[in-house]
Amino acid sequence: MVLTLYINKVNEELPESLKQSFRTTSFRELKVGGAKNIKIAHIKSGTITVNKTSYPYFIGKVFFKTKFKDFSYDVTDELVAETNPTEGKESHEILFTILLNEKIVIFSNKKEGKKFGQPILSYAISGSTSKISSIGFKPTAILNAYKKGEFSDIWYNGVHGDSKITSTNQYGSDFIDDPEFIDKANRYGVGVEISSGILGGTKVAIFNSGVINCLTSNLDTIGELKNKIELWSIFSKFI
Repeated sequence: MVLTLYINKVNEELPESLKQSFRTTSFRELKVGGAKNIKIAHIKSGTITVNKTSYPYFIGKVFFKTKFKDFSYDVTDELVAETNPTEGKESHEILFTILLNEKIVIFSNKKEGKKFGQPILSYAISGSTSKISSIGFKPTAILNAYKKGEFSDIWYNGVHGDSKITSTNQYGSDFIDDPEFIDKANRYGVGVEISSGILGGTKVAIFNSGVINCLTSNLDTIGELKNKIELWSIFSKFI
């Protein structure tokens, strides 16, 4: 399976009790992409040790509904179509992990994490929708780290094109010897293989949008949390 991390920073002090903050915040006045019936649930929290470092954490989910337009229809015996507009509600959930000491928020999905997760969690934490923002990684710095031996392999190169082709994706490691691609200043993504640790031998793709995609096996909540922390600890120096 692919484990997706959309990594964000809280630009505000965290409340003493996230549970209390999430429980007492009223979202009735919040206008975010048509989201209604907003609720935040607590899944698990505590402290976990990864590579001899302790990480206090909070795992939860944001729930909300959005409206969508639909229509009902019928076709008569004379084959005449009769339609009537209707409106329905769609339920959404966004998993998030907060590393409390680092003030890092990790969403499991970039699209909904950016549009809904960022402003909703920010509002619950600070009363403002603008206190959580994404972190941009530097793919070229990661590529240079590979050249210095920090990673065991490189398998993906993503650069913006200079012509009508807006982007180019290369797979495999051949591009490492191609100066036309290796010297690109407008690189937006790179894929490497981690050398050691609990994710040793794992292929990871990192993007300047703050997204990390990691190939992992199916894990329980704690196993997935350890992987997220390991990925953050490896790549946080490339922001």
